Amino acid sequence: MARSLLEVKAMGCTIRSPVLDEEDAGAQPFPRTGPVAEQLNRSFSDLRAGIGDALLARPVYSYIVTTAKFVGSQFRQTGSAPNFQDGRITLCTCKHKDRASPPPVRKRGPIGDDPWQGIWVAGLCSSTQLRPRALFYMMLVEQTFGHHAAAWESLRSPLAKSAHREPFGDIYEPLKLPCPEPWKASSYKPHLPGHVHDAKPRAYDIERSFHGRHPRLLIGDPRRSYLWSQPKVALQAHVDMEWASAHHRFYPKLSDFLELCR
Repeated sequence: MARSLLEVKAMGCTIRSPVLDEEDAGAQPFPRTGPVAEQLNRSFSDLRAGIGDALLARPVYSYIVTTAKFVGSQFRQTGSAPNFQDGRITLCTCKHKDRASPPPVRKRGPIGDDPWQGIWVAGLCSSTQLRPRALFYMMLVEQTFGHHAAAWESLRSPLAKSAHREPFGDIYEPLKLPCPEPWKASSYKPHLPGHVHDAKPRAYDIERSFHGRHPRLLIGDPRRSYLWSQPKVALQAHVDMEWASAHHRFYPKLSDFLELCR
């Protein structure tokens, strides 16, 4: 496919990116209906005003989504995580090491035995795509699961998220339920040929543990899941300059994080 470079200005950012044919299929489709679609491309003021004080006081885990590319005039999610199909956002095949550890003390959710539940996750694009970096998605974690079989069963077979059926699926379908060995790749249906994760990442997604802990699968609250196909909310320029591109950060309150944005 022929590609050219487009240079545009957005929110004070300078972007030089390839222009792709609109029919290029190498990315997740943005939702057209449902709760996530209803929250698409919120402005900073609308986002801040619509959350409410109680949830603004919840902690946030922020990181860089390296698979979120800015092409032409919009973002394209070329990876499987976050996955924003089937009416909710999920983070099940990325940031494995981070998800395997509980958030730092005083930056955890309100549920003692599930410290990821009830905190925010905010994903920013890479500095190679936009400067200052812009928010690509944000979700309040509603549920977490210890393995893919538990997520599949609890979410009632989310077919649009299935790695067996969709090239960007982020949940693996168990061969049977209950799943006797949920941390073995052989317990799941094969991933779709051409899936963004081949056999090696597939085994990593399902089997990898860190210090004896498997990564938690994070499931967003559909009513509190925000997604941007265009750069509407970005870090302030001086904050962006101080943030190492591959670094993740926790903040005690979402309001603290949003103070750094515009």
